Amino acid sequence: MKSNNLPIFKQLQNNFSQYIRDPLNNPAPLGIESRRLKVYTELFYNNIEGFIANGFPILRSLTSDEDWHKTVRAFMKYHQCQTPYFLQISEEFLEFLTSDIVVPIKNFPFLLELAHYEWVELALMVSPENNTLQDVKSGEEMETVWQVSPLAWHLAYAFDVQNIGDEYIPEHAPQSPTFLVVYRKQDDEVAFMAINAVTYRLLELIQEKNTSALNEILVVLLEELNHPNPDVVKEGAINLLKDLQAKGIVGTQEVGLNKSS
Repeated sequence: MKSNNLPIFKQLQNNFSQYIRDPLNNPAPLGIESRRLKVYTELFYNNIEGFIANGFPILRSLTSDEDWHKTVRAFMKYHQCQTPYFLQISEEFLEFLTSDIVVPIKNFPFLLELAHYEWVELALMVSPENNTLQDVKSGEEMETVWQVSPLAWHLAYAFDVQNIGDEYIPEHAPQSPTFLVVYRKQDDEVAFMAINAVTYRLLELIQEKNTSALNEILVVLLEELNHPNPDVVKEGAINLLKDLQAKGIVGTQEVGLNKSS
């Protein structure tokens, strides 16, 4: 027997899933004991809410219990996840926050940037990528094709998201943007470092021109900066890349790799 062009078992599945997502606004499916339904709904909600809270601990700490649970419930009700993996729920929640659904925590002016920053930490922590970059030989820095580690992301935000917490809840963005590198260390701990706009642009150019040696990349950077002393910029770039290399943020694919080899 069919109704609404769906087999009965499909209707039961739809009714059950709708009730689990939003038990206050959907009828309970027939034939299931209310006690069991209560167990299902609580387990489902607590699992989803727990993953989201653990993925966005700062955002959770800044949000009242009422507003938080309203937001999680709206996520469950309206957002159609595209992945079955629990570890990707945080990414789905971040996508939900960019939607037009009105939720209480959207009152934070820094909401999307803070949520993205917190998601990046989790994404790097569970990333299957490996950092296979090698150190650049001393004296070969300018001829080397540098690479940015897949476990190091350079980010730009209007808000200083790394400082936001219970004691610092900004109402307006600072005058200057924030530039960060978030990276996973060899011990698998995720760390961040604040950088300036020039460092951010250098890393951006290294990724964009991923077959160009450093001397070619610096031609572009120097033109953009219109710096009066190119030698200072070149020396600063080499020293900077050495510091970043020590943290595993940059390197090269092969020892001594350069455009002439």
